[in-house]
Amino acid sequence: MNTNILDRYFNNYLKMKNRRENTIQTYKYNMSQFYNYFSELLHTDDEIELLKKITNDMIEDYVEYLLLEKKYSASSMNNKINTWKSFYKYVYKNKKIIEVNPIEHFPEVPECLSTKEKKDKEILTPSELEKVLECSYNKLEGERMFHLCSTRDRFIMAFTYTTGSRIEEILQAEFPWLEKIEDGYMINIPSTLVKNKIDKRLPITGKVLKYFNEYLIERSNLKKIKDEDIIILSSKGRKVTTKDCNESLEKLLKKAEINKHITSHCGRHYFSTILTSRGDVSENIINRIGGWKMEGIKNNFYCHDEAFDNEKIRVCNSLLS
Repeated sequence: MNTNILDRYFNNYLKMKNRRENTIQTYKYNMSQFYNYFSELLHTDDEIELLKKITNDMIEDYVEYLLLEKKYSASSMNNKINTWKSFYKYVYKNKKIIEVNPIEHFPEVPECLSTKEKKDKEILTPSELEKVLECSYNKLEGERMFHLCSTRDRFIMAFTYTTGSRIEEILQAEFPWLEKIEDGYMINIPSTLVKNKIDKRLPITGKVLKYFNEYLIERSNLKKIKDEDIIILSSKGRKVTTKDCNESLEKLLKKAEINKHITSHCGRHYFSTILTSRGDVSENIINRIGGWKMEGIKNNFYCHDEAFDNEKIRVCNSLLS
């Protein structure tokens, strides 16, 4: 199918909306799934015909199918619904291709309608985190580009677990964002990349700095680099994806013989859970490092206020012995 309208939505509309790259990739997956389902249902390869034929009843049936047959969770379904609403707003208001928006007032899916069993989020214990980092030095037979990949994955894990950073923030980080300080670096992550649209300033110090320097040595040995400014690279000199990180993390967990379902985002849960359970770190500094929103005017500056550098460094370093 020629998807000129959908392509323009991604290439023009969403970019003008300044959506994060990770958000765009999620939207692309949701819309690809949507188009495939309805093109098969309606027996058409014509994009405009497809959009004109889809009704509110059809979308209701599609949601029921995804909930009951595909076992999607309520949160996943609401993510999809929000994607469809954004796209249909573009089709209906901007392009005026359809006369009625079939999803304009579509409700969110309540948790009680999901048939997927909700599991508690798993996180590593401090000792398990130490074990995974130690095991990352062990090379197994058949591992290619081991020194680059192991130093990279070790740094990513240490950084996200000690700062609560989202994986996308470090994967898209650039060298110009690094600011040299006496104890290492502060990395200034721009608001355009942060989910809450707030600038963040995070430390790379202590043991995380050790891992970072090990990675930089291996990175400097790459023969071909496509993205020179990007800090985190694959063995082919390209950007690393979240999927790549999750696959690497799965291998590390196997090395450490830890049987838990852990994804890259679990580092953020680890950061919040461990610091909160300790009771000796204020919620204020946890929010300043992790980037959770605060009330009122504080949101304009609290995550990147240089006055809190030393306290951020102290707290982050305390998470890795």
